[in-house]
Amino acid sequence: MNRTLEKVERLLAILFKSSIKELMIDGISKDYARSPTTLVEIFEEFAGGGRINFYPSDSKGRCHEEAIFMSLSKKPKHAQKLRRKEFVPLDQMLQHVVQHMQGACQKTTKTAVIVTDVINTDVFAPWLNNLKNIQDVDGKDIYILYVKPNGNYEIINHLVDLSAF
Repeated sequence: MNRTLEKVERLLAILFKSSIKELMIDGISKDYARSPTTLVEIFEEFAGGGRINFYPSDSKGRCHEEAIFMSLSKKPKHAQKLRRKEFVPLDQMLQHVVQHMQGACQKTTKTAVIVTDVINTDVFAPWLNNLKNIQDVDGKDIYILYVKPNGNYEIINHLVDLSAF
């Protein structure tokens, strides 16, 4: 499995299947003054964080080889304290994907994972040519993951006519 997908899988398990309290008890020894509550904090603390661009985020850091774009429409079971601004609609997140992959980080980012809890293939239509270009011309990996309410996911590239690699 792709390294970026492994990190996304850990993040989804935390958000949908295991509470942060359970994770703190099960072998994570950090003493928290407060539990991580934002998507970025949870990702950095429990899913490996590191050298990955993560959206949505308030910070603009340097470009990395991997990028994760989270577009959730409802709060995951174990992340009820997420802020409203962390819920970026899929159409807006796709704009961020294209801006990142064909703009600011075009020469650096090699893999993009788009995570959504909504399947609406019409939303991809305005961005499909860009996404295909990113895959076919630039030779980069794009994975579109549909996350179900239980935290399981499927790669749905085929639904929008993108290669699944």
